[in-house]
Amino acid sequence: MLPSLAMNLLLVEPTNFIAGNRVRISDRRLQHVLKVGILDDLMGQGTIIRLNKEAIEQELTFDQQPPPQLPLALLSRATLRKRFKPFFEDEAACADRQQTRR
Repeated sequence: MLPSLAMNLLLVEPTNFIAGNRVRISDRRLQHVLKVGILDDLMGQGTIIRLNKEAIEQELTFDQQPPPQLPLALLSRATLRKRFKPFFEDEAACADRQQTRR
């Protein structure tokens, strides 16, 4: 079994309940449940074939190009500390001074 991964939470409203504990989602939230993509490749739609506690099976169709990449770069903590070492040293010194004042 896969480890628990962070995923979007589907929020339901009282009006979504059609019987007991069964809901019907047919508005824009449906797009989020069924939107799929291959890492660094195409995007598309998924149809849920089977769902249980152990797994979800979907039939997938990939027919959309992904949106352009955002002009962002993620930096590791080590890289940030190297590039902004004076800032971190000043902040650490400032925190030490605040600790000794208490």
